Amino acid sequence: RPALVLDEVIDQLVEKRFTSGFLSAQQTLPEDQHIDPFMNWGSLEEDKKAFKTWFEKHNPDILFILYNTVLHWLEDMGIRVPEDVGVAQLEWRESRPNIAGMDQHSHLTGEAVVDMVINQIHNNERGIPKFPLSTLVGSSWIEGDSVRKQ
Repeated sequence: RPALVLDEVIDQLVEKRFTSGFLSAQQTLPEDQHIDPFMNWGSLEEDKKAFKTWFEKHNPDILFILYNTVLHWLEDMGIRVPEDVGVAQLEWRESRPNIAGMDQHSHLTGEAVVDMVINQIHNNERGIPKFPLSTLVGSSWIEGDSVRKQ
């Protein structure tokens, strides 16, 4: 029973790619394992209460998160990671190496952007391209103690 915990503003910034991917993958699971994403973000104290209510209602097996704040909420609720719930970060951070997640290689993304701009300069290209190009830097799974071993 996987669940997504995400700020809707962030999801909108990436054209709803997080929720689209999550909800699409959820269709491969039996319906009784579907959990609506938690996206109720306001003030921190309100968020914590709303999260607790949502978590107790759905009792997910694993959370896909972006913010370390969620880890503090779980701790405050007495929820043990990974014994009670697994946690995987959608954007793994070196500051929390024990949390499993996806390393999006942001530094390589920055390098790719610089390469694209340099290429435009060398080719005397200006303005918005008629046919925009995109570059994908693949992510890597980083093991961590926040998920149970299978």
